[in-house]
Amino acid sequence: MSFRAKAFWLSLLILVTILANLPLLYQPFGRDQGIFAYIGDGLNHGLVPYRDAWDHKPPGIYFVYALAFSLFGREMTSLRLLETIYMAVTALALYLLGRRWRGEAVGLAAAFLYVLGSAWLFEWWDRAQAEIYMALPSVLAVYFFLAAWPWKRAGPAQRGWAATPLLLALAGFASGVLVYFKPTGITVLGCLFLATPFFASKEWRRALWQAVWPASALALGFGLSFVPLGAYFAWNGALGDLVQSVIEFNMYHARTGGNPTVAGTISGTLDFLGNMNVLAPLAMASTAAMALGSKGGLAPLTPLERDRASWLLVAWLFFSAVGIWLQGKFFSYHWSPVLPPLALLAADGLRRIRADVAMSVGPSPASESRGRPLLLGTYGLIALAYLVFLVQEERVKLGRDLPYLLGQTSQREYLANFGHNILGRDVYSFLAAQDTARYLRQHTTSEDYVLVWGFQALVNFLADRRSPTRFIFNYPLTFDQPESEFRIVARRRFLKDLADKRPAYIVLVTNDVNPIQPVDSHTLVEGFPEFKRLIQKQYRLEKDIADFHLYRRVAEKCI
Repeated sequence: MSFRAKAFWLSLLILVTILANLPLLYQPFGRDQGIFAYIGDGLNHGLVPYRDAWDHKPPGIYFVYALAFSLFGREMTSLRLLETIYMAVTALALYLLGRRWRGEAVGLAAAFLYVLGSAWLFEWWDRAQAEIYMALPSVLAVYFFLAAWPWKRAGPAQRGWAATPLLLALAGFASGVLVYFKPTGITVLGCLFLATPFFASKEWRRALWQAVWPASALALGFGLSFVPLGAYFAWNGALGDLVQSVIEFNMYHARTGGNPTVAGTISGTLDFLGNMNVLAPLAMASTAAMALGSKGGLAPLTPLERDRASWLLVAWLFFSAVGIWLQGKFFSYHWSPVLPPLALLAADGLRRIRADVAMSVGPSPASESRGRPLLLGTYGLIALAYLVFLVQEERVKLGRDLPYLLGQTSQREYLANFGHNILGRDVYSFLAAQDTARYLRQHTTSEDYVLVWGFQALVNFLADRRSPTRFIFNYPLTFDQPESEFRIVARRRFLKDLADKRPAYIVLVTNDVNPIQPVDSHTLVEGFPEFKRLIQKQYRLEKDIADFHLYRRVAEKCI
């Protein structure tokens, strides 16, 4: 491919990334993004995660939000802008990986499929989640690993000690950055460790021994990735808070609120495959062809295609899925880390189909000509079916987003589309959160504290009012393990925080049942008698805004 052609396709890739993410720029946050936004904004004002604002996610996502607010301002659109840039960079990295594996065409196809797949598959509730940001370090880890082995070269230098330690260390470092966003990201490192003996030597008896030093380089890079993170939290005296929140608490939280059974895992995986549109069947076609040793029955596999790198990408997809299976929740955005390897394999599936079609329409013996119409007709019907499916699926989104982008819908009418009501128990409305935040901002000063009892730190962020406690949502105070010491200690600290920094308002949220909390937050107050007495004694209900109930602190003489 010429330089001019390459520049054209890469420019088109960036343009498609921008256009695919354009509607996202004006879409609001959900519950999780509100938590990340509160902590990320606090980072820019001296707040330290876990010590000053509690969550059980690893810290990578908070630094992403802090960076977005620093670069583009304290707005929701700032995250959307940064995510669009991030997706473009990830697509370029995926192009480089695909080019190294199969050539320019596969690299470009994988990049386009990744960008379009992300736009098709993940809606406003799924975007700006920690899993979205696992894509780039995952791609870089595999790219550096493959680059460390001169696997395209022939001769005795193809394997063994030819591995480059620096590139392997970079692969390990990128694997560590994955864990910045989700502990289950460590499965990618496990994949690379298991692949090392296969790349280290062609001879099985020597493979394990020759894998020692490459594996050590991987481990070194992985360990070094945590040095800056550990230094930051140690410097701020919050290393213990980090360990307690991300490691100890997640021992309680792991695999709650989902369906971690074998049947649940199978069901969740099948749902995911069904939602992957064209990517999943294309990837399956590529993997099946590798296993059968053909390009679809019409052309043999080249020596390069038999290379272990092909199976590394299949293993990458599998181990990324293992990280999701271990969680057992199967939320749609949890599947985001499998998108890069799936896009690569799907791009290879397209290449194989193209080869089949080219051979079908080209000159061939008369004995083969009878199968051409059937082959072409089959591919045509599959393509038509997916096209109809995509149009139907995207029509709802376009009907919501286009009128607003064209100025035909007001902002309030547009934002009213973002919410859900599941059986009247799991209710979320961005407009209600925004209205609550506006009321609080109008009736408090910037020095006042506001406590939101629920999963709605988004209200604090939108109102620009700090929480009086590190527990910015109530889950660690109410999770269903009352015998655990963590909850006992957390409640004591929570009550002390409220005594030291008395909030001007306490907001109780109803109908916010979710997969990890089967009872709404307002009802859960009954199980926390000390907190209930505090509200009854010092606060009075002032206003109801949808499912938000605002209690204002009364004057001392009125108590």
